Amino acid sequence: MKTDEERHAGVFPVILKEYNPVWPKWYEEEKANSERLVGVKNITRISRFDSTSAPGPMVKPTVDIMLETNRDTNIS
Repeated sequence: MKTDEERHAGVFPVILKEYNPVWPKWYEEEKANSERLVGVKNITRISRFDSTSAPGPMVKPTVDIMLETNRDTNIS
């Protein structure tokens, strides 16, 4: 019988890749898209917090971005 961890690994495999120098460009493009769509005046902070932000060991090829807006911003 498989454990929960083994079942999840089959459905959500962890993929690791070598650093790709295009990842910083992807972040900058998505940051610009966010600023354009939400409006710079509505944004408190845009943060990148993933392992692809700097060259190094094998990483998950996912650019994680957190967008923080002003409390009164309505983006619906």
